[in-house]
Amino acid sequence: MEIDVQTSRTIGNLHINTVKVVPAVEDTNNDISKYHNEIYWRFLFLNLVVLWAYQSLISAQNYYIKFFPLDHLDFWGTVAVGSSVFFLHIIQLYFGFYKYGFTKRIIPGFIGYIIIAVLVMSFKHKILLIIAFASVGALGTLTESPLFGIAGLFQTGSFTQAAQVGSGMAGVLNVSANTIIRLIVLLIH
Repeated sequence: MEIDVQTSRTIGNLHINTVKVVPAVEDTNNDISKYHNEIYWRFLFLNLVVLWAYQSLISAQNYYIKFFPLDHLDFWGTVAVGSSVFFLHIIQLYFGFYKYGFTKRIIPGFIGYIIIAVLVMSFKHKILLIIAFASVGALGTLTESPLFGIAGLFQTGSFTQAAQVGSGMAGVLNVSANTIIRLIVLLIH
């Protein structure tokens, strides 16, 4: 709250200030209303980016079947993601990584996604793909929860909804892009 001293007067030895209280919450609500759409789209985009790497690995099943037919990467990739997410949640709680802020979790996570993408595109090896699945699951654990934490700080639930919509759009757009690419390849050949 802001306190604005308007007048003061003295009665005997007692000095009395008359104050006007201006609640800061009103200003915050006005700012949120003013920038609601921009904030909404930023949360949507950030969570879409967080889950894009995971969805890219999941939607590449045809690639795994063609180049690694006997290795069951679809199964081992799912096990790697699930295990890394489970254990990283425990490690986060035990060591207090959940207390680190946006810049210490989101930015290194995005850099990790870039490194994994370069490695997966550069080398074609089944162990590397399983490590990529596990790494993407671990990075998703580190990067997604701060977004929901920040979205939850607002008085409206629409920003949390934006993060959820970003999650869904990551899957839909990825599968749609995969389908369009496969159709183009089919038409060319």
